[in-house]
This record gives sequence, C-alpha cells and structure tokens, in this order.
Amino acid sequence: QRLSRLTQRQLEIVRYIAHGFTSKEIGAKLEISYRTVETHRSWIMDRLEVGSLADLVHLYFQACPEDAAAKVT
Repeated sequence: QRLSRLTQRQLEIVRYIAHGFTSKEIGAKLEISYRTVETHRSWIMDRLEVGSLADLVHLYFQACPEDAAAKVT
C-alpha cells in the first residue's frame, strides 16, 4: 500500500486534504504555517507518485474507504 510510505503527520494532512480542507485551515488545525502544509503536500504527492490532488484524494479513499463517511473536524 502506497500510503504506508507516509509519516503520521503526512497521513494526517492527506486526511484533511481528502475531506476538503484548505492549506490555511489545515495549518490552523495543526498549528503550523500553511506554507508548511503546502510543502508537505508536495512531498506527499512526490512520494506517492500522484499528479493531482484529485488523484491523491482518490488514492486515499481507495485505501481508507471507511473514512469517506467520517466527519473530520
């Protein structure tokens, strides 16, 4: 599974991205700069070899289908 290549922090960021949060919202929730979130996102996409956010979200929900209906706050 490709998601196993990610750190816990990166998985947390992917989960927020998959649920529609912006970099600024994720940064506020994780108490980090939105630019740090964008850097993580870039590394995540490189590491998982995905070309778009849509591909990233698709990959995440394929790996974690039970999370599709979860409410993330």
